[in-house]
Amino acid sequence: MRTAKGVSTVLTMLAFAMLSFAARTALAATDFAHIELVEGIVTIIDDKGQARIAHVGDTVEEGDTISTGADGELQMLTEDHGFIAVRPNTRMKVETYRANGDAEDRSVISLLTGTFRSITGWIGTFNRGNYQIKTPTAGIAIRGTDHEPFHIPEPAPGEQPIAAPGTYDKVNSGSTAIRNGAGEVVVNPKEVGFAPHDAKSAPQIAKAIPHFYRPSANERRIEQRKPEVEKEMAHRRAERQNRQLPKESPKRQERRSGPPPRHEPHHEHRPPSAAARQ
Repeated sequence: MRTAKGVSTVLTMLAFAMLSFAARTALAATDFAHIELVEGIVTIIDDKGQARIAHVGDTVEEGDTISTGADGELQMLTEDHGFIAVRPNTRMKVETYRANGDAEDRSVISLLTGTFRSITGWIGTFNRGNYQIKTPTAGIAIRGTDHEPFHIPEPAPGEQPIAAPGTYDKVNSGSTAIRNGAGEVVVNPKEVGFAPHDAKSAPQIAKAIPHFYRPSANERRIEQRKPEVEKEMAHRRAERQNRQLPKESPKRQERRSGPPPRHEPHHEHRPPSAAARQ
């Protein structure tokens, strides 16, 4: 009886450990980006509402919200080898993210207020339909792009907005499309698209680049990182794809390529000795 009870206890503990491991695996967060630069006040809030101060080397995960203060700026390299520079007075959330290097990769970011500059990685290059930036009034789709979405919410009573409330997008290279319930407009390089806050009017191209689009103190670093990131992107994607492939067992490899060649034993030939010759 004691033996059976002991075995039952061991099995119960083993089952609990396996369930705990499975739960941790299922709940494991998906990495979104790794922080390369932080200046001023930058806070990251996870999906449970827990806030932490951002530091260089930290990881931003799916479900995290990034909030920058009036002097805050953050630059990060995304898992699909894109690059994002979050400007001051910005609040954005990583809604959905997956970067395994296949057709299921997806990136959805909500921009609640403020702006960031995005140099898209392989999702925006190879999975364009799965890359989206959402604001409270519009959606932005891209075509392998360096662009700067900007959202100005309606002001609180007594406040004065810096420009007409709504969603803007400035394109540096590639192109984007701003959409709302009233229509869509394609934005090309050196243009800014605008979707009004009321969403009753279709998006349109601004007559000039608005005054609030100004380079940050670290704009030179973005320009330096851009060609580096773009050059390495395809290689990093291939590495990620190879990492996802299941490894073949030796037996499976043998069935696929055939058995290894057989080697006949080697017999060394020696000349007969003097006694044998006699």
